[in-house]
Amino acid sequence: MRTLRIDAELAATLMRSRSHRLIPAIFATALAVLLGAGTVAANAQEPMIEQCLDPATCPIPYVRLSKQDTEPFLFLGKVIDEKHPRYQDYKSAIRRFRDVRSCLTTEEREKSQPDLRQIEWGAIDNVKEMEVCVFRVISSFDDIETIKTWLRHHDFNVADENRVRNKRYVPDYETDLIFGLTSTLSEKKYREMIPRSWIARLIGFESVRIPALTIYFSQSWQVVGVAVGGSSILN
Repeated sequence: MRTLRIDAELAATLMRSRSHRLIPAIFATALAVLLGAGTVAANAQEPMIEQCLDPATCPIPYVRLSKQDTEPFLFLGKVIDEKHPRYQDYKSAIRRFRDVRSCLTTEEREKSQPDLRQIEWGAIDNVKEMEVCVFRVISSFDDIETIKTWLRHHDFNVADENRVRNKRYVPDYETDLIFGLTSTLSEKKYREMIPRSWIARLIGFESVRIPALTIYFSQSWQVVGVAVGGSSILN
């Protein structure tokens, strides 16, 4: 570390001058600089809590708490509003889950910094509500690796992201979908999240095989859609 030196002649002059009161200030400033440098060096060696991505030991970091007013629900890159042809399909789910807090457990909703792992799956009644809540959560994150961490925490088998458009395709609008990330669930885990209808449970009928969740991204990797589907015995 470079040592701070004060010219001896300058020091002597200052001592003889009426401004000798400045000397303590000069040394105080020098000491503050040295201590500050040491603090920065120490902090540089400490891991940042915000970088913790191990869901077994800490909450998954997020950059915002997504809500309908600022991150509106998108279906294949288009905002679901009264003019959208799928508005009636999603209207109830969007109104019920208008922000990410509404998708969380009761305890987490009230916290200033909620844990976005704590989804109240029991309050989600159907596929549309699942799509809306997953969209609320993942649009609270700012990078794909954090999204993958959240998915794995909920037992999704996460594949690699891929292009869903030809490389020559030019986006028609800013939120046009370009990339996709598909994850699968076991049938048992899927039904823990989305129970079968009462009649399906009565007759023991299961229509869904290999449940899948696909997240769509724009050219700039903004989340622009969520779709729950999978193979079916009816396909």
